[in-house]
Amino acid sequence: IASSIELVQRRAEQGRVADAHRHMESALKSVDQAAALAGRLLAFTRRQASQPVPLNPDPLILGMEDLIRRAVRLSVEVELRGGGAWTVLCDPNELENALLSLAINAGDAIPGGGRLAISTRQVRLDEANIAGHEGARPGDHTEVVVADAGTGMDEETRARAFEPFFTTKRAGRGTGLGLSQALSFVRLTGGLVRIDSEPGHSTTIRLYLPRHEDKQPATNPPVPAC
Repeated sequence: IASSIELVQRRAEQGRVADAHRHMESALKSVDQAAALAGRLLAFTRRQASQPVPLNPDPLILGMEDLIRRAVRLSVEVELRGGGAWTVLCDPNELENALLSLAINAGDAIPGGGRLAISTRQVRLDEANIAGHEGARPGDHTEVVVADAGTGMDEETRARAFEPFFTTKRAGRGTGLGLSQALSFVRLTGGLVRIDSEPGHSTTIRLYLPRHEDKQPATNPPVPAC
């Protein structure tokens, strides 16, 4: 941020105002990333009190479009789709931080350009679906899907993906808190997280958030989770 502002100041002093625009964009992007990092750190250490409220994730996700577009590369095509969510009980700030972290990770996984899609749908999880996921309960869930057409993960990376501070990015690029924070947040709701990934192809992160007891009419019939 400081470097970008210093460059803008130099360009202004030289009368090269046109050159200042890209440095301002860089500073704004850094501000977004710093804010996201601060939010992840606060949520991860639990010093930021969770304030769950009944929430339909669709408006929140659609409202994040500008933020996500600024946080990823210009070559990444961002597609946000709502309309498939049930009301859930969660902290909207924590959900936003989790989705922004996952979007930044996905954007970094498609360095040459590609597609990043975030969508929702209604699913029903049974005992078999939640096996091995601590704290999860069967029943109706909103599934939030973050999918990218990126480089994917191998089996070893998938096994460590949720470890705090584990990252495959070069020094200075990753904190290793994105997936661990998302997992911690989803577990607080009583839900679960899944990763589908294949090296060289794509990665899909699925967040399953339990349907809130004050149930709203379903916009679409729920489908069994795969």
